[in-house]
Amino acid sequence: MSQRRRPLVERVLAWLKWVAGLKRVKLRGSVKVSRLVNFAEAAYNARRLPELQAQAA
Repeated sequence: MSQRRRPLVERVLAWLKWVAGLKRVKLRGSVKVSRLVNFAEAAYNARRLPELQAQAA
């Protein structure tokens, strides 16, 4: 199971690092970094939303 999900996870992590700019985090503190990661994940989900809606239809 994990080998089938791995490409999806790697694709998400690559997007978060390169597009969302999380390769090097300039914030300090776990709360601030957690908020930044949550915001970047929401942006990734918003980018995927049209694709997911098309699959559901």
